[in-house]
Amino acid sequence: MLALLGRILDYVEKLFAIAAGILILFIVVSVNYDIIMRYFLHKPTDWVVDISSLILVVSTMFGTAWVLARERHVRVELLVDKLPSKARRILNTFTSIIGVAVCGTFLWFSIEITLDAFKRNEIIPSALYLPKWPILSTLVLGSGLLTLRFLRKAWYLVWQGEPAEGTEVRNR
Repeated sequence: MLALLGRILDYVEKLFAIAAGILILFIVVSVNYDIIMRYFLHKPTDWVVDISSLILVVSTMFGTAWVLARERHVRVELLVDKLPSKARRILNTFTSIIGVAVCGTFLWFSIEITLDAFKRNEIIPSALYLPKWPILSTLVLGSGLLTLRFLRKAWYLVWQGEPAEGTEVRNR
């Protein structure tokens, strides 16, 4: 059962990472479009900066769990690499548990603010006047995936040991 849940999590993380990449590509295209419109056609857009800012947050939230699964996030290796294997495993387990607590807390509060924004029908004050809750819901999705990834990593470290460098943590 855990193996199936692990495969589902891997699949969802991959879909979210692909979506994050597509969103970043959209930012690149739309900023270039804005440059052409502004400086060559003298018809600047009023939506590119707002949308790009929102998409940057969304793409960050969508890609974090995928990055963590592959251990490609920023970390300080100077001290950790010098530790014996058992101490490194204990430290990684501890940091994963802290990650579960922090991301779980972020998940809880992002659910609360998303529901509040939905109930109040809050709008993002910008040129587009978009509803706030869809953007906030991406915080729920991203922090939920990241919480599950940290939980899975902690579980793996406790019960199965340290994965090889650069390999993603999978349930077996």
